[in-house]
Amino acid sequence: MMDDKIIELRYEGRSMPLKKPIPLEAYQDFKEKLNAIAEYVDISQWTELIDWSTGELRAFLKSLSPNALNFYRKLANAGSEGISINELCKQLHITPEKLRGILSSPGQRVKSFGLEVPHEVLWDDQRNVRIYRIRPKYIKMMQEVLETL
Repeated sequence: MMDDKIIELRYEGRSMPLKKPIPLEAYQDFKEKLNAIAEYVDISQWTELIDWSTGELRAFLKSLSPNALNFYRKLANAGSEGISINELCKQLHITPEKLRGILSSPGQRVKSFGLEVPHEVLWDDQRNVRIYRIRPKYIKMMQEVLETL
């Protein structure tokens, strides 16, 4: 706890990453809802996603189609700012539907290995668009690996 906010949560022995701290006054309501979910979902069986190692990321990127690899190159170049879906599709000369298709197979493969997908999709309030970006903790690693491919 920090400044009357919960910053880390463990439930049934599992660490649950928080998007933002939970204010103390909201915790009781949160806990009741979580307990209600736990009546139907076996939270103890949730698996935690594993961070990428450099070797795993290199092998993953080598296994991608040229279009998917180009997608990651564009995101790595954009850094933490990310790139809007429309701009990304324009640069790759594809439609948003084609982009989803390019990313669906690698995304499912990654999740089956217990790894988190190295990119994320966010809403950028400043630009008022959805963006793709490399997860901040992987940007440097992604850039370094892509330089060697």
